[in-house]
Amino acid sequence: MLQRELRKLILPLLLPGLLLHLVFFALPVLNAFYYSLTSWSGITLEKEFVGLDNFARAFGDRTLQTALANILFFGVFGFVLVFPLSLLFAVVLEENPPFARLLKFVIFAPTLLSVVVTAVLWGSIYNPVIGLLNETLRAIGLEEWTQPWLGRRGAALPAIGIAMVWQGLGTYVILFLAGLQKIPRSFYEAAQLDGADAWQQFWLVKLPLLWDVVQILVVLWVINAVQAFALIFVITRGYPNVTEVLGTYLYWAGFQGQSIGYASAMGVIMFALVLGLSLLVNRLMRREAIEY
Repeated sequence: MLQRELRKLILPLLLPGLLLHLVFFALPVLNAFYYSLTSWSGITLEKEFVGLDNFARAFGDRTLQTALANILFFGVFGFVLVFPLSLLFAVVLEENPPFARLLKFVIFAPTLLSVVVTAVLWGSIYNPVIGLLNETLRAIGLEEWTQPWLGRRGAALPAIGIAMVWQGLGTYVILFLAGLQKIPRSFYEAAQLDGADAWQQFWLVKLPLLWDVVQILVVLWVINAVQAFALIFVITRGYPNVTEVLGTYLYWAGFQGQSIGYASAMGVIMFALVLGLSLLVNRLMRREAIEY
């Protein structure tokens, strides 16, 4: 009887959230699909239907191709850095070393900062005139290494990638640490009795039992890389053909170029990328679930 009464409360409790989701997410997404088929400028009421012309234009747009290449770079560069580092720190913190509190502060403090604060901080570090990085290089006699770090694509992309990893590392460490703490200690003891050393315990016990966590984090990183905007926009404002990504190019096309139709087409491409890559990652990383 009580369960039946509780079930009656499900819809009333969910309804406000569903309405908010419908108004602020579902309807704008549907509108974006519609606008992508028009030449709407965003400042007039006229919305001329142009079919797939915006998508044809996008596939021949060199700036968009650069933006996609930059997204690929951020995805691969961040993946190579953030996953080994976050897993390493999680394994270290699981052992609760004497310096655990200091290490936690160093790792988790950046996650408490807003994206704008992080962008301003790293923008000042990379400042070519008074930035900490160039000043440090001059102080240690490596003045020939100083450069405008955000002015060249070869230096700007890794520089921003490091800032992205710095801010996001704590989140991945927390999730890895949560996964590690779920693994029963008896598994390690059994492996140790079988003669497994620390590396074998990690490779044969910890990593396989963390596979579901790894899969989720890879999907999260892919989504973050494709949707990257705020950090890059505040640091460089996209700086065309250097650090441009889909989010920044979409902004400039829609609000500065007064081409909401074309910007919406890029939004649809971003949606398709996120969906396609997420499904691909889930497919490639699918494996039999290990219950414990």
